[in-house]
Amino acid sequence: MITNLLDAISIRNVPQSLVFQVTVQTQNPRKSALIADTVVDLYILNQIEVKFEATEQATIWLSERVSELQTRLEQAEADVSEFSASTGACVD
Repeated sequence: MITNLLDAISIRNVPQSLVFQVTVQTQNPRKSALIADTVVDLYILNQIEVKFEATEQATIWLSERVSELQTRLEQAEADVSEFSASTGACVD
């Protein structure tokens, strides 16, 4: 059954575009249209999920980086205060 389905489906990239052409040939036109629409819907859903996962990973990385930079900033401010206290300088 799966082999028959794969044999019935044809997917190609339309040259010089971002468009895919999905063709399904069965003995029932409605069935062919339903299969083609389902393949396209699943592809779009997959692309949305992939982009969401990439965005989620970028958000996690950025959050970790902000946390690291906050820690470094706090340490640098502490070092400046310590240096000022040891030299008697006033740093604002």
